[in-house]
Amino acid sequence: MEEVVFYDHPSGYNRILRAMVWKAENLPADVPAPASEPPAAAPADGAPAVGPQP
Repeated sequence: MEEVVFYDHPSGYNRILRAMVWKAENLPADVPAPASEPPAAAPADGAPAVGPQP
């Protein structure tokens, strides 16, 4: 109700929702989704990439 009375611009939720709907309708189905995170590279000195450092 507030968005109707105090409308200045779309709420964050509606902007994100419209963008996702537009993307789903307009991207070709054969395009693979991007990877969520690239694999972490090991440090150059050979130390483990994860864990506490002494």
